[in-house]
Amino acid sequence: MSLPLPPIATFPFLKSLHHHPNLPKHTFYFIASVAFSIINRPEEIPRVWEYTVQEAAVPGSEREEYVERELIGAVTPHGNRESALTIHQKLREAILKTAPIGGLPKAINSLNRLKAVTPPHILSAPTLTHRRLSLQPTYHANVMTRGSQFFETVYGKMTKRVMGGMRNSYDDLAVVAELMYGHVFSNTEVIGKRDTSFCLVAGLIPQDVNPQLKGHLRGALNNGATTEEVMAVREVVLKICNEAGCGPPESKVAKL
Repeated sequence: MSLPLPPIATFPFLKSLHHHPNLPKHTFYFIASVAFSIINRPEEIPRVWEYTVQEAAVPGSEREEYVERELIGAVTPHGNRESALTIHQKLREAILKTAPIGGLPKAINSLNRLKAVTPPHILSAPTLTHRRLSLQPTYHANVMTRGSQFFETVYGKMTKRVMGGMRNSYDDLAVVAELMYGHVFSNTEVIGKRDTSFCLVAGLIPQDVNPQLKGHLRGALNNGATTEEVMAVREVVLKICNEAGCGPPESKVAKL
């Protein structure tokens, strides 16, 4: 049996990510969790959750009575902090959104690790994404249209070339991509377009897949990010990879 790996997501390390000057507010924790999931270090995700609740959440928002009031709209928004429930929802959604690019097994393992440390009253809160409803025929066509629009926003003038290339490789590959963009990536109820692009960039960097990464670096700009923000995501993920001793060298990773 292999020995447990030393933890990466220590308090000082997460604090350095949390206070990165160019990362947008309320993003460090899900970007880090995506990276940990992709490099197959799901055991780090509970540490990210615990740090974020302690250091970045509305104080006391993880308590059951707060969550109950939050679910009925009876709490006052806090300008500089998110609630524990919001943080948890975004963590889950970010990990889910990397399943198509990094593998469903890794997403399952990461979400299971998160579940194990989540209070039941947060875990049982209603989902905001309505994905199960979107499987019904009445809604499916609209979801697929939404996915096509998201794809076009990401790839811009390269849309036809990218989709055509997939169809030429294997038409079913294009079908799967359309389903992914419709039902997974373009659902912005929990994580918006810009932050979805951050998730995809963070998930691709450790895998050494520059052809896809280049498209999503530009796609993040198309979805409203600045160059500085995108490069900050890249820097944070490479820092995690370096600490874990995995991933491609920085010089080999595509950038803007």
